[in-house]
Amino acid sequence: MPSPIRLAGLAELFKVEPKDLLPEDSVPYAFKPEKKTPAREMKDLGDGNVWLTINQAVPYSLAIKILAMLE
Repeated sequence: MPSPIRLAGLAELFKVEPKDLLPEDSVPYAFKPEKKTPAREMKDLGDGNVWLTINQAVPYSLAIKILAMLE
């Protein structure tokens, strides 16, 4: 699987959406997170870092930007 940055580059090169380049089984159909799961959560690790959890639907373009920032 390509990294988010490479996936975005390939999608741009082929003039398609990034999701169009992913195998169908890698993207759940009609994914709906449980209502019990918070959209965002941060846990202090005590060393100046936090464990960040994001459970929120976002457009592919934004997801790729977020993943690129985290790499």
